[in-house]
Amino acid sequence: MADDMLVAVAESCEDSGENPGNFLKRSWEIPRAAMSHKSKHLYEFGLFRLDGQERLLLRAGEPVSLTPKAFDMLLVLVEQHGHLVEKEELFKAVWPDSFVEESNLSSNIALIRKALGEGGNGERYIETVPKRGYRFVAEVRELPCEANEPASAAMPPIHAAPVAVAKPRRRFHPLLWVLLVPGLLIVGYFAAVRWFASRVSSVVPMTTAVPFTTLPGSENDPTFSPDGNSMAFTWDGEQGNKVDIYVKQIGNESMLRLTTDPAAERWPRWSPDGRWIAFIRPGGLYLIPSLGGTERKIASLENSSPDWFARMWMPNWSPDSEWLAVMDRSSPSEPFSIYLLARETGAKRKLTAPPTVTTSDRSPAISPDGKTVAFARVSGDVGRLYLVPIAGGRANAS
Repeated sequence: MADDMLVAVAESCEDSGENPGNFLKRSWEIPRAAMSHKSKHLYEFGLFRLDGQERLLLRAGEPVSLTPKAFDMLLVLVEQHGHLVEKEELFKAVWPDSFVEESNLSSNIALIRKALGEGGNGERYIETVPKRGYRFVAEVRELPCEANEPASAAMPPIHAAPVAVAKPRRRFHPLLWVLLVPGLLIVGYFAAVRWFASRVSSVVPMTTAVPFTTLPGSENDPTFSPDGNSMAFTWDGEQGNKVDIYVKQIGNESMLRLTTDPAAERWPRWSPDGRWIAFIRPGGLYLIPSLGGTERKIASLENSSPDWFARMWMPNWSPDSEWLAVMDRSSPSEPFSIYLLARETGAKRKLTAPPTVTTSDRSPAISPDGKTVAFARVSGDVGRLYLVPIAGGRANAS
């Protein structure tokens, strides 16, 4: 059958007066051209130029630094400038194969706004549409594709002189491996996946997700109580404009509202002894009894906006519920460091000292034995994990 296929190819070439080698070469040009094709986008707005092909953001000709995800999000917004881009559409465009939290959108929007200098000189580029998404509102000029396409990109035509071809003998031609081997590999892969899935399904029971809350609006930041019977979380209320902390028992539809402050609260964290819930409110770290009561501010925190870089602001408890590890800094000119806060007195002790102002220590986590704090030390887009003894000492890379 394989030899018949080669004969058919050769006869087809003979009928068309084309050399078989050129025929195969021209056949592969189609997928090769499709794979090498890159979308070309070039936009200008204000002092900025956005080059989607080269993945460059320029301000007055100078490169502007952006993380890959922030660049992807900016490109989507600019491509649809003047139109509302729904949050779900941004998730599919920027994180097509991942499940991420909504806070990733706000943190990347903050990075884009900072890169564009929005607010610094009165310019405004990105409009937030509450509960919906974002809109790029600046005037955008889209340049023709030709302006961003090198002349060498055009593919020269292939001219093949017709030659006489003798009918090949029936034999197993090496070129058949080009067709047969990938096909065999694909068939083998799917057969292995199907076999493995059947084995897993026979030993792992299927589970069904059931809703814990059915409230209107948005519920976020869940944290289990130490006994696993209750959960603390945030909810933006029936009107969607007031984020507070609530506690709800599993299997019980009633819930307890813990906070009522006009400011938004985020990242509630239950103490290991179950008595307290720590949370972040803009400007500081607070404590409130898990059964309800009077809240208490433990310490002020620099730039502790609930949505600013999201999870890295989460407080972390020590196993004895006496200390909390947080990130903070003493002034805007210093890098962020890791601090320990005493639950009872609010006394603050600095644990780490980043080497430069361009580096920050964030996202602390206390070990189960209460002797060590793990944290991320980030410089630019590069992060490393470090360990530091709670008793004091030098931080070491893990």
